[in-house]
Amino acid sequence: ILKTWHGMMGEWPDLVAKPKIEYLASEKRENFTQHHVRIEVAPGRFTEDAYLLVPEGKGPFPAVVVVYYEAKTGIGEKGMLRDFAYQLAKRGFVTLSIGSPPETYYPTKD
Repeated sequence: ILKTWHGMMGEWPDLVAKPKIEYLASEKRENFTQHHVRIEVAPGRFTEDAYLLVPEGKGPFPAVVVVYYEAKTGIGEKGMLRDFAYQLAKRGFVTLSIGSPPETYYPTKD
């Protein structure tokens, strides 16, 4: 299966052992802190938009990655009924809300 996959899609990039994270902004929301971040997801490639929500208090905390088309939906700042990262953070989970790269939102004409 892997050989066929690599033949069709190409080899996976090397794993990033220690991904870089850039903190762009932070704000206190209810009982957690919301950090707007960029995260290295492949060598030299960063997320365009991601949010790390960290509950108040001393951990350890359970953690969840929330993936949607764009990160703001997961934190409750866009759309309704899909604010999974926000709802979990209010309940004591560390959540990382990320979306797909903007270039994947709509098909491009070649």
